[in-house]
Amino acid sequence: RARRKTDCSKTENHQFIEALRKKHEAVTLIQAFWKGFLLRKKLASALAAVKSDEVEDDYEEINVDDFTFSEKYSGPSSSSEYSDSLPLSQQEVWQCVDRPHSYSAENIHFHRRSGKGTMSQLPDWKENKKFSFMSEKEEKISEEWGFKDISTAQIMLKRAHKMKLRKYSSKNL
Repeated sequence: RARRKTDCSKTENHQFIEALRKKHEAVTLIQAFWKGFLLRKKLASALAAVKSDEVEDDYEEINVDDFTFSEKYSGPSSSSEYSDSLPLSQQEVWQCVDRPHSYSAENIHFHRRSGKGTMSQLPDWKENKKFSFMSEKEEKISEEWGFKDISTAQIMLKRAHKMKLRKYSSKNL
């Protein structure tokens, strides 16, 4: 009888261990499935958040031509029509731009007759149609970008002009 008890207890133990192992496997599968579910759920929400951010981040297209000089005003022209309307030589213009902080573009003018490049105040700057093109561009850029000093807009226009020249010179090569 003792042998029968040990045989029964061995089979019961073996069955118990086998049942316990199957329970552990089942629990492991359930936990793995649940963790996978949670991971997939988190990944889906993260992907949805990224996609919604991309939709919200539509930026307004910027027209680069707004920041460039018109060819009409950018350099010496062969036609007398444009050369008569330009009051400043290129050298005088760049002297003015090189000193943006000492004088505002709204109130300076070079006297061509004196030949010394002296500056005088022009109270009616905005009414002077010869300079209205640059003044309007500078004002527009200052307002759009929130610049307090007009010289920042001048620097921006100068940089845009250089970039435009580089773009055309690289195309010609």
